[in-house]
Amino acid sequence: MKVVQIQANIVLLAPIQDPTIVTKDWLIKNEILAEEPLDFVHTSKFSSVDTREWSLTVEPQRVIAQLKIISQDSLSELSLMMKKYVEKLPTVQFRAIGINSKWQVRDVILAEILKPIFGGNSDLFTNVIGEQPLVGGILLWKHEAFRVRLTAEPQSPKAGIDFNFHADVSQVDDLYERLDDCSLVMSYADKTANDLLGGAI
Repeated sequence: MKVVQIQANIVLLAPIQDPTIVTKDWLIKNEILAEEPLDFVHTSKFSSVDTREWSLTVEPQRVIAQLKIISQDSLSELSLMMKKYVEKLPTVQFRAIGINSKWQVRDVILAEILKPIFGGNSDLFTNVIGEQPLVGGILLWKHEAFRVRLTAEPQSPKAGIDFNFHADVSQVDDLYERLDDCSLVMSYADKTANDLLGGAI
């Protein structure tokens, strides 16, 4: 059984930022945009750019950088891209970071794996509901500087395990440290997903 990563993104939260600053030219000039955009939308409310490998969406209170192609190199590039973005907007006061990922098991019905993990061997759900329910769950814990939320969704097509690593930041140096943690966080999520679902790393 192989657990695979299918999503990765970084979300930065700020009380307010100006999406109109983030034009295609601004992204290219500041070397945030490393490849030619396939699509670009720029309005007073948000800016959005898509390339072959990633997408970037800027809204008044958050910026989301999402990978389309996931590899060790692209995960490293994602955090570097967000560092450049932060450096070029020194007046924006970012207050939190989320490092998110989603993992799936190929060729296995995830609900069959999740039920004993989150429901134990109890027949309580079946006795109360009267049928065999699909069982998922939510786990919350701390890992290093992050609050972690794991959500296990048993039903296809969204079946998978989602991780959100959240950290509040009070100054830009804190944010840079958390961005530096991105690769370690993704490795930890990989190990946790594999260990939890019984797959081989």
